[in-house]
Amino acid sequence: MRDNLDEFRRAHVLLGNGCRERSKPLIDNHHRVINYLRLSVTDRCNLRCVYCMPEQGIPFVAHSEILTYEEMLRIVQLCIQQGIRKVRLTGGEPLVRKGFIGFVERLCKIEGLDEITVTTNGVLLKDCYLSGHARNLLEEEQRGTDRKK
Repeated sequence: MRDNLDEFRRAHVLLGNGCRERSKPLIDNHHRVINYLRLSVTDRCNLRCVYCMPEQGIPFVAHSEILTYEEMLRIVQLCIQQGIRKVRLTGGEPLVRKGFIGFVERLCKIEGLDEITVTTNGVLLKDCYLSGHARNLLEEEQRGTDRKK
């Protein structure tokens, strides 16, 4: 796993140096334009649902093996140059990863990104809202919507 991550990081540096202008849109095998990116921010979860957490458990990826938020932001920026306009943040459960709200706040500021969605089980949303983070994100989303008009 570590070799794959190192290889990705080297490729991402090379891509970052060569992708300054938008190229042709991404097209799938059925000739559809791909304008979205699904980005898994963690393999951790706060529930043990039968469909994603078998009784015997699963091996988790070490924190040193997952992408940093800075690397994910760079990937999104590079993907926007390729025509990506929407990002869906998934996991495991994205809200369990430390610093997730700050990451989303930074993601909201990227020009060219029209939509950010989060796939969540919802358990931590109340805590997120009570701490003010969800209200701040909703206000940021409203500012983003106003910016597009």
